[in-house]
Amino acid sequence: MPRFEPSDSRSPLPGHGRPVENYTNAFLVTAGALLFCLLGTLWAIWGLLAPLAAAWALDRAISRLSRRSRR
Repeated sequence: MPRFEPSDSRSPLPGHGRPVENYTNAFLVTAGALLFCLLGTLWAIWGLLAPLAAAWALDRAISRLSRRSRR
């Protein structure tokens, strides 16, 4: 990996050589809020069956991805 030289006009990559902040919890909270809004919108537009079907499909997809990553 090339080192940053003072004569180089480009700035180094953020966090290069230093630990970066962990935004996992912030991402998970935001993703949960967006999912809640999405399911609420589906419920308002198409009734209760649509968000239940969407939640079931998401659960199946996540389970399938989880099984695939364990192999």
